[in-house]
Amino acid sequence: ITVVLVAFSFWGMSKVIPVAYMADDIPQDSEVISDLKYIEEEFNGAFPLEILIDTKKPRQVNKRRNLQKLSRFQDSLATYNDISRSVSIADFAKFCRQAFFEGGREDYDLPTRNEYNFIADYVRNTQMFQELSFSKNLTDSTFQITRVSASVRDVGSLKMEELVDSLQSDLDAVFPPKNYNTYITGTTRIFVKANEKLVNNLLQSRSEE
Repeated sequence: ITVVLVAFSFWGMSKVIPVAYMADDIPQDSEVISDLKYIEEEFNGAFPLEILIDTKKPRQVNKRRNLQKLSRFQDSLATYNDISRSVSIADFAKFCRQAFFEGGREDYDLPTRNEYNFIADYVRNTQMFQELSFSKNLTDSTFQITRVSASVRDVGSLKMEELVDSLQSDLDAVFPPKNYNTYITGTTRIFVKANEKLVNNLLQSRSEE
């Protein structure tokens, strides 16, 4: 009987799934949960997800080829149902082109090679560029490192790791590791990693006892 009970206990332990959610500690009938669910339904995400791209050299972020890469990566992000619309410095370039050509919807696109230089010179000389924090929040002062900012659903720690692995594959396809350093971070990713460390520490301390 003892052997059967011990075997049954080990089998039951193997069925335990250590999954955590960002909103685990909030009562499910609270207004906060209702608001989070509404945001997730409307925008596909409520929790921060940040992707950093290091070009390894100053003044490379605003190069047209890197803006094209950012835009291509954002197109791949748009295929994920659990991630909201992303924002990057490439969007800022599209906004500038749209404004330069008087705001038509069809003008929201990256500047062509011929347009890029004179639009960049025009924007740099405007007071808007000096005061606008939008672009400054998406790149460092040397224009070497930039970020893509988005939000993600509360999918749980296990699915989050699968999502991160998939995103990393997309990143490597657009930004080759030999030329770029890429990092997937944000408070959501940090929470998942912290939870993973916590579970592992609890298991180790239990086994040592």
